[in-house]
Amino acid sequence: MHASEKGVNVKVEEILARAPVGPPAVHSQSQPIIHVCCRLGRWRPTSARGLGDMASDEQLVLRPFDESRLAKPSDWAALEVDDLESSMADLANDVDAAFEEAKRELAAEKAAKKAAKKAAKKASAATTSRTIVDTHVHLWSASSLPPWLIGDTSLTSIAVDASIADYASQVPNVTHCVYMEVDVAPEDRAKEAAALVALCADPSNRLCGAVIGAPVVDGTVDEFAAWVERWSAVPSVKGVRQVLHPQPAGTCLRDDIVAKAKLAGDFDLVFELCVRADDLKSVAALAAAAPSTRFVRGASPLGFLAQSSPDGLQVLVFDH
Repeated sequence: MHASEKGVNVKVEEILARAPVGPPAVHSQSQPIIHVCCRLGRWRPTSARGLGDMASDEQLVLRPFDESRLAKPSDWAALEVDDLESSMADLANDVDAAFEEAKRELAAEKAAKKAAKKAAKKASAATTSRTIVDTHVHLWSASSLPPWLIGDTSLTSIAVDASIADYASQVPNVTHCVYMEVDVAPEDRAKEAAALVALCADPSNRLCGAVIGAPVVDGTVDEFAAWVERWSAVPSVKGVRQVLHPQPAGTCLRDDIVAKAKLAGDFDLVFELCVRADDLKSVAALAAAAPSTRFVRGASPLGFLAQSSPDGLQVLVFDH
């Protein structure tokens, strides 16, 4: 007798061994097995063949069955089952016990597999390094500071070398980082971009991309178009930005800047926005005017942005 979660396999000889010598009909090819097993209660055989049609070592599969759906007594009354009842009841008990044992073994097996899977997942998490990407990294040299860092005594503490090596030593857990332009003088933008592209190409550091400065406020639309066409061809250049927060509110809605934002999207570049928190409505309007462009609005508390940004605004917000 072999049990599984689906049922119990019983050899025909096990049934015949429990059956009395008579009545002869039990061994008749014309009698379906369901007649013989009618006293198994909630168990039903999967075959309706006669016992005489089956070899003694052939497996009879019994499956759980609603007793109320068994054939009516009148259907098998012709078979003298009274003498068969006790033997079939014993077999039913054995089948029940085997089935319950199989279910317990199956439950234990499933629990063991689940525990092993959980342990393996925990071990994998402990040994697998986590990928952390810093999307807003500023770098500069003390010998060539951006204009806004020169002469401001309140910024003396950061007016020092800020190299990729310095960054790596300060944040060892970051696996990748993206450079964010630092508002250099317009004439230094090409130099800045070229230096960052070279750094991104160096596998010894973690820099994997750059958002470079661009003539967003200054420069014509044609100049901006030539700029994004040039640098979008470099895979490590991910987007463009020019700091807008010193400009009057609503500057980002100027016709030429809207056109430039659309151009950035045409060249698959992110249009980074650095504006004051009180200018978020203008940011929303700009995003609506250039739906094919991906915008990043950074450098402001997330809580304020969540309260101020209109529902559905397609602006990716970073807290920095």
